[in-house]
Amino acid sequence: MTAHTPGPWTVLIDGKSAWIMARDSLIAEAVDETGELRANAPLIAAAPDLLAALETMTAWVEKWQRDGKLGAGALLAMANHVDEARAALTKVRV
Repeated sequence: MTAHTPGPWTVLIDGKSAWIMARDSLIAEAVDETGELRANAPLIAAAPDLLAALETMTAWVEKWQRDGKLGAGALLAMANHVDEARAALTKVRV
């Protein structure tokens, strides 16, 4: 699989059109035909952050399943990653 364009991605909305940008690169362009553009565009733009959060949380759960426990340092690190996941979700819930 080809790597995706790294984030952060941002949304530009003008009327019924939206552009998802990564720095100066166009990631996607959308036209609102359903009235859902203002909800869908932030979800698309949050994709890199959501992917990173999901990959990290999956790794922690796999470590816990494999080892049967997590030390205090690991729990603190995992809590920080949960905060990152919440921040990614906040971008979607604009």
